[in-house]
Amino acid sequence: MRPTATETALLEKREWREWREWREWQRNHPQRKLAKMTDLNALTKLEAAINSHDANSIAACFSADYVSETPHHPSRNFEGRATVLRNWTAILSRFPNLTARVLRRAINGDEVWSEWEMDGTAADGTSAGIVGPVIWRTDSNGLVSWARFYLEPATDEPIRPS
Repeated sequence: MRPTATETALLEKREWREWREWREWQRNHPQRKLAKMTDLNALTKLEAAINSHDANSIAACFSADYVSETPHHPSRNFEGRATVLRNWTAILSRFPNLTARVLRRAINGDEVWSEWEMDGTAADGTSAGIVGPVIWRTDSNGLVSWARFYLEPATDEPIRPS
């Protein structure tokens, strides 16, 4: 299966190679084939779980064999719901008032593309904000089974010096 013309236009050479490698991997691992996400329920459920400040509710949105990819920071890649729970427990203990908003969402084949904005303040007064897109897939149970994160800290620095 080849991507549509629009998908091809959006993919850089590296992403095209990764897409082909993922398709090849999927053909060789039929037990891990991902269900087509036809609605946004998993995304809505995750947003509500994050805003509930309950790490267990957040982790429950992910499959046991969840795969997380962060292309800009490959050392942060991980697998498993247990790591989701550990990460979100740490995040929520540092930023107990964290809020998450999905600004935009779109379905593209078996993926959901979403734009996120998260803000919070630590006990020491440090504020944090992250923004960016996340691409998701779900399994046949409607749990997030794969995600590719492009979230980065928001800053007040101008893109170009004036």
